[in-house]
Amino acid sequence: MTPVAELLKTAVVIPTMPVAYDSSTAVTPLKLILVSVKPGNTPQEGIAQIGVFRESPQTFQAGALLGNGARIAEIYSNFVILERDGRSERLYLQNSLAAKVSAATPLSTISAGNTAVAPGPDQSRETLTDYIRPSPRFDDGNLIGYQVYPGARAMPFFQIGLQSGDVIVQIDGVSLTDPASAAAALSELVNGATLSVLVRRKDGVQSLTLDGSAFVRAEESLTRIPNPILHAETSR
Repeated sequence: MTPVAELLKTAVVIPTMPVAYDSSTAVTPLKLILVSVKPGNTPQEGIAQIGVFRESPQTFQAGALLGNGARIAEIYSNFVILERDGRSERLYLQNSLAAKVSAATPLSTISAGNTAVAPGPDQSRETLTDYIRPSPRFDDGNLIGYQVYPGARAMPFFQIGLQSGDVIVQIDGVSLTDPASAAAALSELVNGATLSVLVRRKDGVQSLTLDGSAFVRAEESLTRIPNPILHAETSR
């Protein structure tokens, strides 16, 4: 299974790469905050937003690996269960009494000295989630598509005609009921492919043609970083 397929299957990971999960820059251990949860049909399903700052959490699905090596084993309405090295611990929803009295532990913190776990595939940069943050949508327990939101580099998302909260239910006539197929299609999009999609919005269902060249141009612009010294000399 490709890294992006695993991303959609087990972890809707990382709309950005914020300080919340950059253990190399943390000076002291930072306590994880469970900002919100969206339980699934079983504890092994669902979505949780976790970070060290309430304003910039990351979105994870059950089974995802966090930056400190802990895995989100289960998701409930007011807490998640983290597991690592045979140990488990509850991380409670922010502002709850249990969260306020819980002590910081290696499972519930990110620290600069935590090098026991090397970064895995779900911690690496994924071009897809730089631009599109997909979240699975279920109907009566069945996967019906992916709700999408703009990533940290949001401009191409809107340029191709998507709106925040769109639910993509079909790509090129194929229903998005399989994470691997969805991963392949969305990866093709950010790599420049043109796709015909069917999206659900508040005002109904619409057909769109998405031109992935907008993502390619955005990626190319990242490599064109001006030399500040040369710029200063030529601007005199």
